[in-house]
Amino acid sequence: MGFRWRGSLQGISTDEKPTAARVRELVEEIEAAKIPTIFAEVSVNPKLLTTVAQEAKVQIASRELFADGLGEPGSEGDTYAKMLAANTQTLVEGLGGNFIPFQAQP
Repeated sequence: MGFRWRGSLQGISTDEKPTAARVRELVEEIEAAKIPTIFAEVSVNPKLLTTVAQEAKVQIASRELFADGLGEPGSEGDTYAKMLAANTQTLVEGLGGNFIPFQAQP
């Protein structure tokens, strides 16, 4: 498919207060890998993510990923099937594609 896993922004939680050196390291990794979009999940520190994205001149996906489990009841990720569809939509749209929802045939 042409996708290669380059790493993740591991350890960035809502409580983390990283150093300027750590932010610079993240930016350099993103720039070196030519990452076009950062995909976030709900437990990531939004201020840090915004800073890293701005400095690396990349976009943040407009939708968050369900990474640690199902979403809250009533959300688009409240079942396993819905979570997979929502995450697929997030990835496709975040990389500039057009998401077409799966329609099961009767």
